[in-house]
Amino acid sequence: MDPGAIRNILKQNVLDLLYPQGVNCIVCGDPRRTIPGYGVCESCLSELYLERVPPESCEKCLSFLPRSGPCPFCSSGRMKGIDCCYAPFRYMPVSRKLVISIKFGGSNEAAALLGREMTKALIRRDFDAIVPVPLHPLRQRERGINQAELLANEVSRQTGIAVESGILRRKRYTKAQSSLSIKKRDTNVKGAFEVSSQVDPKRAIEGKRFLLIDDVRTTGNTARACAEALRTCGAQAVCLLTACIVWSLHK
Repeated sequence: MDPGAIRNILKQNVLDLLYPQGVNCIVCGDPRRTIPGYGVCESCLSELYLERVPPESCEKCLSFLPRSGPCPFCSSGRMKGIDCCYAPFRYMPVSRKLVISIKFGGSNEAAALLGREMTKALIRRDFDAIVPVPLHPLRQRERGINQAELLANEVSRQTGIAVESGILRRKRYTKAQSSLSIKKRDTNVKGAFEVSSQVDPKRAIEGKRFLLIDDVRTTGNTARACAEALRTCGAQAVCLLTACIVWSLHK
């Protein structure tokens, strides 16, 4: 047999051992190049790392920062009630597919990958509890899962900070934020969240520091509404951690 053909066969055998057949990349669907423990192929993982939030972003909210003048996101009041924001990625093709695979497919592999990267993005970890942004019960039944809760569980595993998913509740059914214009998103979720009646605010919230977790931050309206509910009951600090941010919203 031709030596070149032998080398190709040996190479393919090694690839088959490292990347077994039938394990498809979550992003591109490649069945043979998925990295064990990541759920994505080498190419998509490289693309994902290119989607990281750039270092020239605003230190407080991570949004695009113009060369001169204040941060448009912060100065427009979109950080009201939120002390700081953390996120590893901009909302771009690869990160978007990973989020969708969690949101509508309940992908544990995608949640594990994004959860690990979200944990790496945390600068401070002195939180008393992690609070995932809650879904309305009807929306939760429609999807079967809450993507924010899946991500929160992964971050909890990495940090040891307890998840308190029962602290906040969404008291009214709202339209999906992604289906609305930026102008309509604020009124859609304003007053939509409250502290659960089963929670004792003095014991569980007053003076506590919370890490709010969601999948994507666009306008920040959902996070602000959640932060308002927590701060009304005496929360000392509320920070936001998401897998992605829409970095170019004010560019």
